[in-house]
Amino acid sequence: MASQTQQASAETVVQDYIAVYNTHDLDASSKKIAPDIVISSPLLAGVRGLDAHRKTNQQFWKSMPDFQFKVVNIAANGDFVATELVGAGTSTGQTELPGRDPIPPTGRRVEFGLAGFFRVDSDRLIAEERY
Repeated sequence: MASQTQQASAETVVQDYIAVYNTHDLDASSKKIAPDIVISSPLLAGVRGLDAHRKTNQQFWKSMPDFQFKVVNIAANGDFVATELVGAGTSTGQTELPGRDPIPPTGRRVEFGLAGFFRVDSDRLIAEERY
């Protein structure tokens, strides 16, 4: 079983990543991501690698420039971290998701709950995201 120090460290890595993600700074958030990052999500099929991660975030932030994640709950077991998140933003730009037709903006604010699961690698970078 992982020590409390490892758990806190993984939690801190994920909390720091989400805080930087919320700034929409691609360069800063890329520094928190492993080069071979993998994202698993029904909406984001096939996102692998840092370049794909950057492109996906850039496109998403164009569709909701005010989008933010709020961490409601967080728990870690070793390098695996589970989060309960609330995502919120306003649909002001076209949404482009890999493998899907573009979705026109609605002008509406959305807020939704979701679970996010992360794996932190030995370099203390986010190696995997699952939503």
